[in-house]
Amino acid sequence: KTSTTTKTTPWIWPWT
Repeated sequence: KTSTTTKTTPWIWPWT
């Protein structure tokens, strides 16, 4: 997971 903080999706991805 290489994401900081998106607008809609939280930091923890439900499918990762």
